[in-house]
Amino acid sequence: MQFIELLETGTPNIDFSGHSENTFRIIDFSVPPTAYGKFMSTIFMQWVKNDVGEIFIRQFES
Repeated sequence: MQFIELLETGTPNIDFSGHSENTFRIIDFSVPPTAYGKFMSTIFMQWVKNDVGEIFIRQFES
């Protein structure tokens, strides 16, 4: 089983001179880092309690 992190980004920041920076803003509906961390912590605790050796999760076993 894999949990793939994905961020939705908007267009790069461009100033009025047309100069583009390689910085992107994260779209509002993307999962905040703390929420994703809580999700992964919850999954990890359930996995350790119930599924070690039966279900293999790449992020935890690498």
